[in-house]
Order: sequence, then C-alpha cells, then structure tokens
Amino acid sequence: MELHESLAELVAAVGPQVLDDADGLRAALDDYLDEGAASTGDINLLVDAVRLGAYTWMMSTIASGGEGAKAVEAAGVLLARDRGSRDLDTARWACAVLGFAMGKVGDADVRRYRTRSMEVPSDPAVTTGGTSQGTTEAAPVVAPDVATAPVQPPLAPVTQAAQPVVIAPGSPPPSPDRTGGRRTPGLAAVLSVLVVLALVAGGFAAWRLLGDDDPGAGQVTAIDSTEPASPTAPGTDDPSAGPSAKPSAEPEPLPFSVDAAFVNQPCTGEVIVMLATAGVADNYAAKLGNAVGGVSDAKVLRASDSCEAFQRTHPESGQPIYNAYVGPFATVSEACQAIDGLDSATAWVRELANPSQERELCFCESSADALTRVGPETDLTSLAVRRLIGQVQWGLYLFGLIPKEGVFQSYGQRTPDFVAALQEFQSQVLLTPDGVITGETWERLLDEFCETEVYDVER
Repeated sequence: MELHESLAELVAAVGPQVLDDADGLRAALDDYLDEGAASTGDINLLVDAVRLGAYTWMMSTIASGGEGAKAVEAAGVLLARDRGSRDLDTARWACAVLGFAMGKVGDADVRRYRTRSMEVPSDPAVTTGGTSQGTTEAAPVVAPDVATAPVQPPLAPVTQAAQPVVIAPGSPPPSPDRTGGRRTPGLAAVLSVLVVLALVAGGFAAWRLLGDDDPGAGQVTAIDSTEPASPTAPGTDDPSAGPSAKPSAEPEPLPFSVDAAFVNQPCTGEVIVMLATAGVADNYAAKLGNAVGGVSDAKVLRASDSCEAFQRTHPESGQPIYNAYVGPFATVSEACQAIDGLDSATAWVRELANPSQERELCFCESSADALTRVGPETDLTSLAVRRLIGQVQWGLYLFGLIPKEGVFQSYGQRTPDFVAALQEFQSQVLLTPDGVITGETWERLLDEFCETEVYDVER
C-alpha cells in the first residue's frame, strides 16, 4: 500500500481533523505507518504542508469551487516557496497526497507528481533537484551548438553585489522572482548563515589565542558547497558571490574574426539573449558571424572565461565553446522584449547564474489571454509563432514528452510529433487532447512551467 492510500485509511479511521494540526499529524503518522512505509523526508514534507498552510489553502480553494488538480498545483507553489525550494513536483505531490486522503484529488494526480519528482534525467546536462530538502546535485551545462535545460529548475545561490554570502550546506536558497528581483531568504537560510558566521568568528578568535605557535595558524580554508570542480574562470570571483570586485585579467583574444564585441560575462544574476553557440573551431566565424549579422549590439563570450553555468568545451573536439548573445538585461521580461526585435526564430533567454535554469520561457511573461492561439490554421511562418512553438516544445521536453534531440531537429515547427506530445500533455492535465494551443491550454502551460504566485478561482 502506498503512502497516499495509507493516509486515506488513517483519515477514514480517525477523522479529517488529523490533518488540522501539524504536530498531531506527525504523531499519528508515526503511530499508524509501518516502519519503512515512508521516508523521513516524505513525512516532513506532509507535515510542512499542514504547518505552513498550503493544505488549508488548497482545501479552502477547492471548497470555493476550484478544480482539485489546479488547486494542488498552486498549493505546491506556495509550499515550495515557503520551504525555500524550487522542487515544485515534490511539493505538489505532498499536497496531492493530502487532497487524496480527503477525497478531493484523484489517484492519477498523486502518482503523476510522484513519478515526476522521482525521475533522474539520464542527460548529464540535466540538473537534479527532487529531494525534499530542495538541494541541487549538479550544475547545468550547455550542450555544444544547441542549448539544454534541466528537468527541474535548479536552485540559485543567494548573492550580494558587493561581497559573497556564506550559505551553510543544505540551506535552501530563495526562489527567483520573475519581476527581476529576488525573494529574500527564508528563516532557515538566515539562521544557517548566522550559524556559519558565528563559527567563522569563533575560529578566528581561536586562531588569535593560539598565535604563531599553532602549526595551523594563519591558514584559513573556506568550504563552499556551490564551488565548481573546475578552477574559477580567470578574472572572476566565485560565481555564487556575484560580480567580481577584483580587477579582471585581460582575456585571451578571439581566435577568429566576427563583427561583434568580445565581452565575457560573470555570474551576475542578470539575463542574456542567446543567439548561437559554437564548439568547433572550423565553425566559429561562420556560425557566430551569421548569428550576429545585423544585430548592432551583439556580443560574443568565451564560455571558459564566463559564468560557470556555461559548458566550457566541446565534449568531442575538446575545443572552447563560444556564444553569441545580446545583453545583459536586468529582468527576463526585458530580455524577452529584446527577442521580439530580432530576426530570429531560435533566440532564447538564459540567466547568468550558477546553477540556473538554462532556459527562461518567455511565455511566462504573458497572460493566457494575451498569448497567440496555435493550431493548423495559424501562420506558421511568423517568427513570433515559431518562437512560441519552440518554447512549448521545450516545456514538453521538460514534461518528458519530447526527447531533447527531437526539439532541436524541428525547433519552432508544428510537426506531427509535436502535436502528439501536446495532445498527451493535454490529456495528462485533463484537457481535450485536440493538439491546439488555446487559452485553456496556455493556462495549464503557465501553471506547469511558470512560477505562478496567485491562483484565481472561478466563482
């Protein structure tokens, strides 16, 4: 028997009031569940859903006429935010388990979120983050000549512009704010920072007392859980510390000629519009030159001298990777507006942060009503439409319905494979699987892939 079924039996046996109090729920689960029936992380997640109010909010929304599946999705966003995590699927699974126990959410929804929260991508460019603590296992990388993104948006380290902030291992950093700012860290993260600072201060005091007689005096070793395996790029500080305050070394000149400025980009938290990427020396000038042609403010960066989120070298040739781009911009919205002025159907937005989500979906900056209907009658030669289709393709890849190579083989095209994947997505989110992106489908895409802060209930 699975956990959601056991919880439903518990509610049936002792009454729904068992879900009203977090401490009472934990005690009941400890008494009722067989040893090994649930992990400590799962129990903590369910208890947090009650303690932090996500369960109460979800049930109130359903009682007001909201659809159960949608209420689970929105409540999961609230729970993940309050826990300082961006692992939405795991948070939504917890809300779905509680909703199932109350008879308000179906078994299929619980299993769908559970399956997705436990998936580990086989692609090395994918970042995993399905633990209940919201930790990140690996930094994302950019595949040569095409861009990739993680299944779950990974966590971004807390940064300051002037000086690095020390984050204790395991402390959940804040989720990004789509308006361009950053949310402040939760209480747990703040306490963790204070604890680390206190330890550092105590170590310094001890060093002062020991003096030069201590064989380790004067040697300070800093440990950063976000430190990359490779050395920090020349001229930049630790990427988690924000822009470098030190004078940067003169970068090695470009080994090719291109009509664009050569400007490397550290991890500043800003966003850029990616025009093209090249990792084979014979293609540098042609591929990047074509990408920057006619773009007056285009630039080129060397990945190995820029933010550590970029892949450094081509996995087969071993040659450096160069990227053509526009920016940086302060917000995703500004970058998406810049794309609208480009003669490109494949330009995309990424954040200069490590780790970071490798693709920012520009449709997240719009409302469902403002987004274009996409069907067989739509003008599929329009650059704007092709960009939208490409973003939906990427979303369907994140959903596990399109292979990554399939996205780039037909990027921005309404192919039979794309329609079939879209129909499967519509079926899974309980919509009519017609393969047409209408306002209702856009709403579900926004719910699934964008960080929605407010859930509107139709009354």
